[in-house]
Amino acid sequence: MLQGTYINYDQSSRKTDDLNYRQFDYSYIHNSEQKQNDVEIDISKYGLEKLFLKYPLKFTLW
Repeated sequence: MLQGTYINYDQSSRKTDDLNYRQFDYSYIHNSEQKQNDVEIDISKYGLEKLFLKYPLKFTLW
C-alpha cells in the first residue's frame, strides 16, 4: 500500500512533497511486523490525503 502512494513508485518525491513524515512513530523497526504495518498504513493515508489534493490528475492517472 505504501509504495502505491508514490506516483510511479518514485519515493524520491518524499524530499520535495513538503509533508511531515517525522510525526510517525518509527520505533517499530525492531519490534513487530504488525506495528510496522499499522504505521505504514497511517503514512499511506496521510500521504494520499495531502498529495491527492496537490496532484489530483497525476494520482487519478496513476
